[in-house]
Amino acid sequence: IKKFLNVKKSEVIEFMSEPKIDGISINLFYENGKLLSASTRGDGKIGENVTNNIGNVFGIPQKIQGKNLPKKIEVRGEIYLEKNDFIKLNKKLDNKNKFSNPRNAAAGSIRQLDPKITNKRPLKFLAHGIGESSKNYNTIIEFYNDLNIWNIPTNKYSKICNSIESMMVYFNNLENIRQNFKYDLDGIVFKINNYKLQN
Repeated sequence: IKKFLNVKKSEVIEFMSEPKIDGISINLFYENGKLLSASTRGDGKIGENVTNNIGNVFGIPQKIQGKNLPKKIEVRGEIYLEKNDFIKLNKKLDNKNKFSNPRNAAAGSIRQLDPKITNKRPLKFLAHGIGESSKNYNTIIEFYNDLNIWNIPTNKYSKICNSIESMMVYFNNLENIRQNFKYDLDGIVFKINNYKLQN
């Protein structure tokens, strides 16, 4: 990365390190603090409009307020189902409609044609990225601090690492405790903390 960015070997590059939740990716678009739309990632350009189905998802406020609020902001994250909630949900369904894993259960729930069914399911949301924004952020940490002010949750296991050694320590620590997580993981994401360098 240092070679690609043409920066000195001595320069410290910070990484946001966080667990990758095995759920369904969602983009939330807020204008003047009000949630206007929610969509799945789809093919990366066009996703499904699921705005009517996210009213009861824990961690997605319909309105955000507080300091540092941009006029427009797109918050990206993951909707997921905890393992215990997945087991309880499957027990209520007949064999034909059972889900094979929590990710499929979250995806199937958020795509329900009847929002009443979705609203009964204990879906949760964690933010992990930013899309369009009328405010320029310098770092992921700066963005996450604002999310926490607005009561949009980020992963409590997120941590800044500034060397390959500290990233490996983070990996090994997560590997040792991953069985204790309430939700499924499918890896770790390491992101350059500085948005200018990241872009």
